[in-house]
Amino acid sequence: MLNLNTYNQKIKYLPIISFIYIISFYSHASSFLDNLNVPNGFEITIFADELNTPRQITETESGYVIVGSKKGDKIFALYDANLDGYAEKKILIANGLQNPTGVSFYKGDLYFAEIDTIWVIKNIDDWLNKDSETLPTKTVFMNDLPSETWHGFKYIDFGPDGNLYIPVGVPCNICLEPQTKDNRFAAIHKYEDGELSYVLAPQKLKVQSTVISGEKADIKVGNCLPLKNIPTGTLVHNVELKPLKGGQMARSAGASVQLVSKDKEHAMLKLVSGEQRLVPINCRATIGVVSNPDHQNCNSGKAGRSRWLGKRPHVRGVVMNPVDHPHGGGEGRTSGGRHPVTPWGVPTKGYRTRKPKASDKLIVKRRYK
Repeated sequence: MLNLNTYNQKIKYLPIISFIYIISFYSHASSFLDNLNVPNGFEITIFADELNTPRQITETESGYVIVGSKKGDKIFALYDANLDGYAEKKILIANGLQNPTGVSFYKGDLYFAEIDTIWVIKNIDDWLNKDSETLPTKTVFMNDLPSETWHGFKYIDFGPDGNLYIPVGVPCNICLEPQTKDNRFAAIHKYEDGELSYVLAPQKLKVQSTVISGEKADIKVGNCLPLKNIPTGTLVHNVELKPLKGGQMARSAGASVQLVSKDKEHAMLKLVSGEQRLVPINCRATIGVVSNPDHQNCNSGKAGRSRWLGKRPHVRGVVMNPVDHPHGGGEGRTSGGRHPVTPWGVPTKGYRTRKPKASDKLIVKRRYK
């Protein structure tokens, strides 16, 4: 761990900037420091060494610097007693932990995080100042976080509102079942009771905005209420097709439908495709348009990114053999020699494959003429 100091005045640990580095990678720390460049008027020195992958740091009211570890199992307190820029004291606070990366000091208590557990030590300064030979008593603050380690390191901190903020992470880049059984990954919505859950982010919804779900909710972006209580002409998204079944329609990026009319039993919705259909009047919908309308303009850039998303290469039928596709075979380059079909012989390009179903009677106007 490195200190950044000015020539005229020592800067105590973190108020301006701090550096963390694993000195064990270098046989001589002095040669490592010689290779670092800092602005004029500053110098850099070692604050503490022989730490195992130090990560998040915090400072107590008594000036102890608490250090978490990414790959280790211990948390230490460092103390610079003579204010010379080097921590002479290194005190073990807790051990036997799983990747205790995150640490935070709040109202006299020390909070530190493993992969799936948040611990708290009350009145940490009192214990540190006693020079006790036994480890302090730690209690569980939360122990039901996701246990996946990849992207799951917990860097924690208290916000101005007094809430402890914890990144949940996600165990994969492109997640498939059963990797995402825990629905708290990337949670963005916090309920009044503290529960976190997904929501579709509508356009113009700002950070720390409050959204309400209920029959008497205001007609405001992000609020969810039954169609019978929504004025006609309103743009909505995440619409239920059956009461209490959950949103099924207009959920993709930039999507919305317009509430055209209402009667005693049904509400008529106009889709972007031009289709108009009836939905039970008690079905719920969320006010506004789903955000990120530019998603359709995204360019993958390379084939590999499509593979990450689970899309496999698309091979034309005319370049296959007859055994593999109806368009295959022939001498030289051919167009297939017939009306385009699927590999199983079903016509494409306009051939209707939809089968009649009970909900067809709710479609007032088809999307095609």
